[in-house]
Amino acid sequence: MAHDLPAVMAMLEETHERGYALRSPVASSASNTLALPIYEDGHVVASLGLTWFSSALSTEEAIARLYPHLQAATLKITTRLGTLREPFNVSQTKLKKSPTKRPQKTAARAQSSRQKTPH
Repeated sequence: MAHDLPAVMAMLEETHERGYALRSPVASSASNTLALPIYEDGHVVASLGLTWFSSALSTEEAIARLYPHLQAATLKITTRLGTLREPFNVSQTKLKKSPTKRPQKTAARAQSSRQKTPH
């Protein structure tokens, strides 16, 4: 098939319209793969795929169960790729270190703990 350019182009068009790719059953009948594109600047730069045993799930069942999860993951990755090009802003990251000091007790919490402590 790789040497048949019209067949390759037809497969790419079908995959684009469908929004996902499936591994050809000719490659392996024991398992199948569902893959969705990851975009950067409107171009596919990667894909995220999941492979399952054909004996465990039919292709239709796998699409129904797995597609929504893969779609959400690829959307998050695509979105994150877009934000990586923005200037780095520490306040937007989740990599902040925890404060080294213990938080101070509020007056109400301090009063409450004193009342519970026997004198």
